[in-house]
Amino acid sequence: LSLASVDEGDESVLLVAAPKVGVLRRGKFFKGKQVGKGPCVEAGDAVKKGQALCYVEQLGTFWPVEAPQAGEVADFVVEEGAAVEYGQGVLEIAPFFGGHIIGDSKYA
Repeated sequence: LSLASVDEGDESVLLVAAPKVGVLRRGKFFKGKQVGKGPCVEAGDAVKKGQALCYVEQLGTFWPVEAPQAGEVADFVVEEGAAVEYGQGVLEIAPFFGGHIIGDSKYA
């Protein structure tokens, strides 16, 4: 799966790519050790720019996959433990550009 082969029909989501080759890990890691239980983020979670969304494990080192901008996690394209390539899309976020949506208190 390359960036060019991703469904081009939905322009409302932003594909977040893997920074390295390795194995996708959705848990939280710090200095090579898992911290807490569960994934960093789930579909529907609001995220900030630069927030770690998941990690790519490469030879025992965990590289964060960071949000390129604020938004909401739409869906994970790659499952936990799956091999990923450099630049491969691993999850989608629905970007948030600021301001507020009338009647939506989520971002107010």
